[in-house]
Amino acid sequence: MLIKESEYINNIIENIKVPREAKILNIGSQDNKYLKANCHIIENVINPAQKKGFEIINFDILPGEGINIHGDIFDNRIYKRLTNLNIDVIFLFNVLEHVIDIKSFIEKVEGIVNKDGFIFVSVPFKYPIHFDPIDNGFRPNVEELGTLFEKCTIQDGKIVIDYSFNYYLFRSIKSFFSGVARLLVPFYRFKKWRTVVVPKFFWINKTFCVTCVLLKKIIIESCLFKSMFHKTSIIKFHEEKYE
Repeated sequence: MLIKESEYINNIIENIKVPREAKILNIGSQDNKYLKANCHIIENVINPAQKKGFEIINFDILPGEGINIHGDIFDNRIYKRLTNLNIDVIFLFNVLEHVIDIKSFIEKVEGIVNKDGFIFVSVPFKYPIHFDPIDNGFRPNVEELGTLFEKCTIQDGKIVIDYSFNYYLFRSIKSFFSGVARLLVPFYRFKKWRTVVVPKFFWINKTFCVTCVLLKKIIIESCLFKSMFHKTSIIKFHEEKYE
């Protein structure tokens, strides 16, 4: 998650209309080690949500410290467990670019959240290919992303303009030396070096952008009716120029 992305998410969390005791399922949450290395996520997303009284349930495909449930969302046993959690909000940050079947994955996600609940999604818009374990190249704008969620309507959306990799590399002595050292050690986990580390250096002066969309689950019988909802919601989009 990028810094400006986390700040935009923070603003949504502060204004979202859900009960104080709401349950949030954080899909693709990563473990505590990742969060500690990206403290802006803790400061702008995790802490504000918990401060409002929300319960965050961390779900990832792999086990790790701080992950409450791990497994494959397409595993019927895991999916049944998730649907029984009575989830009010789903965080789906930077996940869809790493799945094989986006449509089927979204259908699963929509089946977990309660009716009138919210799904908060982010995906890269301008960002280098990064394999975890795959990158399907999914780089949609707000409307392209929102319309994939057939049981939801768009409540808010924005293409967030972040910093370049140059900023992340030079923001501290530790990040600079760890970044350069990793570039100079290709023989350590070569595949990740080739597919994740090197591409970022080609973006060293390019601005990262991410698409963020807040959706509300509403069971709509008519496709025409949903289309009207989207046309109404699109007025709320934040339009910005980006390079």
